[in-house]
Amino acid sequence: MKLKICVSDRCFFPKSAFMSSKAVVELAKSLGYERVEFHPSWAIWWETLTKGKLSCRSKDICSFHINWREDGRNAGFGFIKRNFLIPAYYIFPPESWCNRTLQKLEKKYRKPVAIHWQEDFSRYQLPLLELHSSLGLDLKRVENELKRGRIKGVLIDTDKFSGWLEATGERENQSLRRLFPCIKEIHFRFGHKENIDPLAVGEKTKSARVMKKLVEMGYKGRVVVEMGWPDPGSIEALRQEGLEKVHQIIVKFLKSL
Repeated sequence: MKLKICVSDRCFFPKSAFMSSKAVVELAKSLGYERVEFHPSWAIWWETLTKGKLSCRSKDICSFHINWREDGRNAGFGFIKRNFLIPAYYIFPPESWCNRTLQKLEKKYRKPVAIHWQEDFSRYQLPLLELHSSLGLDLKRVENELKRGRIKGVLIDTDKFSGWLEATGERENQSLRRLFPCIKEIHFRFGHKENIDPLAVGEKTKSARVMKKLVEMGYKGRVVVEMGWPDPGSIEALRQEGLEKVHQIIVKFLKSL
Protein backbone atom coordinates (compact mmCIF):
# COMPACT_ATOMS: atom_id res chain seq x y z
CA MET A 1 0.00 0.00 0.00
CA LYS A 2 1.38 3.43 -0.96
CA LEU A 3 1.18 6.64 1.03
CA LYS A 4 -1.91 8.72 0.36
CA ILE A 5 -0.27 11.98 -0.72
CA CYS A 6 -2.59 14.90 0.04
CA VAL A 7 -2.16 18.65 0.43
CA SER A 8 -3.47 21.38 2.70
CA ASP A 9 -5.35 24.25 1.08
CA ARG A 10 -3.05 26.53 3.09
CA CYS A 11 -0.32 25.69 0.54
CA PHE A 12 -2.19 27.98 -1.82
CA PHE A 13 -3.13 30.73 0.66
CA PRO A 14 -4.04 33.56 0.51
CA LYS A 15 -5.56 33.03 -2.95
CA SER A 16 -7.19 29.69 -2.15
CA ALA A 17 -9.02 31.20 0.83
CA PHE A 18 -11.28 32.86 -1.73
CA MET A 19 -11.43 30.04 -4.30
CA SER A 20 -14.17 27.44 -4.54
CA SER A 21 -13.30 24.08 -3.01
CA LYS A 22 -13.68 22.54 -6.48
CA ALA A 23 -11.08 24.92 -7.91
CA VAL A 24 -8.69 24.17 -5.04
CA VAL A 25 -9.04 20.43 -5.68
CA GLU A 26 -8.37 20.92 -9.39
CA LEU A 27 -5.20 22.89 -8.57
CA ALA A 28 -4.07 20.26 -6.07
CA LYS A 29 -4.56 17.41 -8.53
CA SER A 30 -2.67 19.27 -11.25
CA LEU A 31 0.31 19.25 -8.87
CA GLY A 32 0.11 15.52 -8.19
CA TYR A 33 -1.95 15.36 -4.98
CA GLU A 34 -4.83 12.95 -4.34
CA ARG A 35 -6.99 14.90 -1.89
CA VAL A 36 -7.19 18.18 0.03
CA GLU A 37 -7.36 19.12 3.70
CA PHE A 38 -9.55 22.22 4.05
CA HIS A 39 -9.46 25.08 6.56
CA PRO A 40 -12.66 27.05 7.28
CA SER A 41 -11.62 30.00 5.06
CA TRP A 42 -14.07 32.59 3.77
CA ALA A 43 -14.74 30.52 0.65
CA ILE A 44 -15.39 27.33 2.61
CA TRP A 45 -17.61 29.19 5.07
CA TRP A 46 -19.63 30.70 2.22
CA GLU A 47 -20.12 27.40 0.39
CA THR A 48 -21.25 25.74 3.61
CA LEU A 49 -23.58 28.61 4.50
CA THR A 50 -25.24 28.92 1.09
CA LYS A 51 -25.22 25.31 -0.14
CA GLY A 52 -24.86 23.23 2.99
CA LYS A 53 -21.94 21.44 1.34
CA LEU A 54 -18.74 22.03 -0.61
CA SER A 55 -18.60 22.29 -4.39
CA CYS A 56 -15.92 19.58 -4.59
CA ARG A 57 -16.67 15.87 -4.32
CA SER A 58 -16.58 14.10 -0.97
CA LYS A 59 -13.88 11.72 -2.18
CA ASP A 60 -11.58 14.69 -2.87
CA ILE A 61 -11.64 15.75 0.81
CA CYS A 62 -9.20 14.02 3.14
CA SER A 63 -9.83 16.02 6.33
CA PHE A 64 -10.46 19.44 7.83
CA HIS A 65 -8.34 21.75 10.01
CA ILE A 66 -9.14 24.34 12.69
CA ASN A 67 -8.74 28.06 11.97
CA TRP A 68 -5.65 30.06 12.91
CA ARG A 69 -7.54 32.56 15.07
CA GLU A 70 -7.97 29.77 17.62
CA ASP A 71 -4.19 29.30 17.75
CA GLY A 72 -3.75 33.02 18.36
CA ARG A 73 -6.21 33.01 21.25
CA ASN A 74 -4.49 30.07 22.90
CA ALA A 75 -1.13 31.78 22.39
CA GLY A 76 -2.44 34.68 24.49
CA PHE A 77 -3.28 37.12 21.68
CA GLY A 78 -6.05 39.49 22.73
CA PHE A 79 -9.25 40.10 20.77
CA ILE A 80 -7.94 43.21 19.00
CA LYS A 81 -4.68 41.60 17.94
CA ARG A 82 -6.35 38.35 16.95
CA ASN A 83 -9.05 39.98 14.84
CA PHE A 84 -7.47 43.13 13.48
CA LEU A 85 -3.66 43.19 13.79
CA ILE A 86 -2.54 39.88 12.23
CA PRO A 87 -2.97 39.96 8.43
CA ALA A 88 -2.84 36.15 8.10
CA TYR A 89 -6.02 35.85 10.16
CA TYR A 90 -8.04 37.91 7.66
CA ILE A 91 -8.50 34.84 5.48
CA PHE A 92 -10.80 33.38 8.15
CA PRO A 93 -14.27 34.47 9.27
CA PRO A 94 -14.83 35.08 13.01
CA GLU A 95 -13.80 32.11 15.13
CA SER A 96 -17.33 31.06 16.09
CA TRP A 97 -18.33 30.98 12.41
CA CYS A 98 -15.30 28.81 11.64
CA ASN A 99 -16.19 26.36 14.40
CA ARG A 100 -19.78 26.00 13.24
CA THR A 101 -18.63 25.52 9.65
CA LEU A 102 -16.28 22.69 10.61
CA GLN A 103 -18.94 21.04 12.76
CA LYS A 104 -21.36 21.04 9.82
CA LEU A 105 -18.77 19.71 7.38
CA GLU A 106 -17.52 17.05 9.78
CA LYS A 107 -21.07 15.81 10.29
CA LYS A 108 -21.92 15.81 6.58
CA TYR A 109 -18.75 14.21 5.24
CA ARG A 110 -17.66 12.13 8.26
CA LYS A 111 -14.09 13.34 7.79
CA PRO A 112 -11.76 14.09 10.75
CA VAL A 113 -10.79 17.53 12.00
CA ALA A 114 -7.17 18.31 12.85
CA ILE A 115 -7.13 20.11 16.21
CA HIS A 116 -4.44 21.78 18.33
CA TRP A 117 -6.12 22.36 21.68
CA GLN A 118 -7.83 20.41 24.46
CA GLU A 119 -10.94 22.60 24.26
CA ASP A 120 -11.69 21.01 20.88
CA PHE A 121 -12.00 17.49 22.31
CA SER A 122 -15.71 17.98 22.90
CA ARG A 123 -16.32 20.32 19.96
CA TYR A 124 -15.83 17.71 17.25
CA GLN A 125 -16.86 14.10 16.78
CA LEU A 126 -13.71 12.98 14.91
CA PRO A 127 -10.84 15.07 16.30
CA LEU A 128 -7.21 14.26 15.46
CA LEU A 129 -4.82 15.82 17.96
CA GLU A 130 -1.69 17.45 16.58
CA LEU A 131 1.30 17.24 18.92
CA HIS A 132 3.16 20.53 19.42
CA SER A 133 5.16 22.38 22.06
CA SER A 134 2.23 24.38 23.50
CA LEU A 135 -0.18 21.45 23.83
CA GLY A 136 0.40 20.81 27.54
CA LEU A 137 -0.05 17.03 27.33
CA ASP A 138 2.74 14.49 27.74
CA LEU A 139 2.75 10.99 26.25
CA LYS A 140 0.86 9.37 29.12
CA ARG A 141 -1.88 11.98 29.05
CA VAL A 142 -2.23 11.73 25.26
CA GLU A 143 -2.61 7.96 25.59
CA ASN A 144 -5.20 8.48 28.30
CA GLU A 145 -7.26 10.78 26.05
CA LEU A 146 -7.10 8.15 23.31
CA LYS A 147 -8.31 5.44 25.69
CA ARG A 148 -11.16 7.64 26.87
CA GLY A 149 -12.16 8.21 23.25
CA ARG A 150 -11.98 11.99 23.52
CA ILE A 151 -9.69 12.03 20.48
CA LYS A 152 -9.87 9.59 17.58
CA GLY A 153 -6.19 9.63 16.76
CA VAL A 154 -3.00 11.68 16.76
CA LEU A 155 -1.44 13.79 14.06
CA ILE A 156 2.32 14.07 13.69
CA ASP A 157 3.65 17.32 12.20
CA THR A 158 7.16 16.55 10.97
CA ASP A 159 8.37 20.04 11.91
CA LYS A 160 6.52 20.52 15.22
CA PHE A 161 6.97 17.02 16.66
CA SER A 162 10.47 17.77 17.98
CA GLY A 163 9.04 20.78 19.84
CA TRP A 164 6.50 18.54 21.59
CA LEU A 165 9.27 16.10 22.55
CA GLU A 166 11.40 18.91 23.99
CA ALA A 167 8.49 20.49 25.88
CA THR A 168 7.40 17.20 27.46
CA GLY A 169 10.79 15.55 27.91
CA GLU A 170 9.62 12.51 25.98
CA ARG A 171 11.89 10.31 23.85
CA GLU A 172 11.28 10.13 20.12
CA ASN A 173 11.59 6.38 19.57
CA GLN A 174 9.47 5.46 22.57
CA SER A 175 6.79 8.03 21.72
CA LEU A 176 6.50 6.99 18.09
CA ARG A 177 6.41 3.32 18.99
CA ARG A 178 3.63 3.74 21.56
CA LEU A 179 1.58 6.16 19.49
CA PHE A 180 2.12 4.50 16.13
CA PRO A 181 -1.18 2.51 16.04
CA CYS A 182 -3.04 5.78 16.63
CA ILE A 183 -1.27 7.98 14.06
CA LYS A 184 -4.01 8.78 11.56
CA GLU A 185 -2.38 11.63 9.66
CA ILE A 186 1.06 13.15 9.10
CA HIS A 187 1.67 16.77 8.19
CA PHE A 188 4.79 16.94 6.04
CA ARG A 189 5.69 20.53 6.79
CA PHE A 190 8.09 23.03 5.26
CA GLY A 191 8.54 26.57 6.51
CA HIS A 192 11.93 27.39 5.03
CA LYS A 193 13.58 27.17 1.62
CA GLU A 194 16.57 25.33 3.10
CA ASN A 195 14.19 22.50 4.04
CA ILE A 196 12.98 22.11 0.45
CA ASP A 197 16.21 22.36 -1.57
CA PRO A 198 17.82 19.19 -0.15
CA LEU A 199 14.85 17.04 -1.22
CA ALA A 200 15.71 17.64 -4.86
CA VAL A 201 19.08 15.89 -4.40
CA GLY A 202 17.97 13.27 -1.91
CA GLU A 203 19.43 14.86 1.20
CA LYS A 204 17.74 14.69 4.60
CA THR A 205 16.03 17.53 6.44
CA LYS A 206 14.30 17.48 9.83
CA SER A 207 10.92 16.91 8.19
CA ALA A 208 12.30 14.32 5.78
CA ARG A 209 14.00 12.39 8.59
CA VAL A 210 10.81 12.10 10.66
CA MET A 211 8.77 11.23 7.59
CA LYS A 212 11.18 8.51 6.50
CA LYS A 213 11.30 7.08 10.02
CA LEU A 214 7.53 6.74 10.17
CA VAL A 215 7.45 5.01 6.80
CA GLU A 216 10.18 2.61 7.93
CA MET A 217 8.03 1.81 10.95
CA GLY A 218 5.26 0.79 8.56
CA TYR A 219 3.14 3.93 8.15
CA LYS A 220 1.07 3.80 4.97
CA GLY A 221 -1.65 6.29 5.71
CA ARG A 222 -2.44 9.87 4.80
CA VAL A 223 0.28 12.51 4.42
CA VAL A 224 -0.78 16.14 4.09
CA VAL A 225 1.80 18.58 2.74
CA GLU A 226 1.87 21.93 4.57
CA MET A 227 3.85 24.92 3.34
CA GLY A 228 3.41 28.38 1.84
CA TRP A 229 2.11 31.76 2.93
CA PRO A 230 2.60 33.34 5.45
CA ASP A 231 5.87 31.48 6.24
CA PRO A 232 8.65 33.74 4.85
CA GLY A 233 10.86 30.81 3.88
CA SER A 234 8.09 29.10 1.93
CA ILE A 235 7.22 32.34 0.17
CA GLU A 236 10.85 32.76 -0.86
CA ALA A 237 11.06 29.19 -2.19
CA LEU A 238 7.88 29.61 -4.19
CA ARG A 239 9.07 32.96 -5.54
CA GLN A 240 12.40 31.55 -6.68
CA GLU A 241 11.36 28.10 -7.89
CA GLY A 242 7.69 28.49 -8.72
CA LEU A 243 4.65 26.64 -7.35
CA GLU A 244 4.80 23.71 -9.76
CA LYS A 245 8.50 22.93 -9.28
CA VAL A 246 8.39 23.12 -5.47
CA HIS A 247 5.44 20.73 -5.25
CA GLN A 248 6.95 18.40 -7.85
CA ILE A 249 10.02 18.05 -5.61
CA ILE A 250 7.90 17.30 -2.53
CA VAL A 251 5.58 14.82 -4.28
CA LYS A 252 8.53 13.05 -5.90
CA PHE A 253 10.21 12.61 -2.51
CA LEU A 254 7.06 11.22 -0.88
CA LYS A 255 6.48 8.79 -3.73
CA SER A 256 10.05 7.54 -3.37
CA LEU A 257 9.50 6.38 0.22
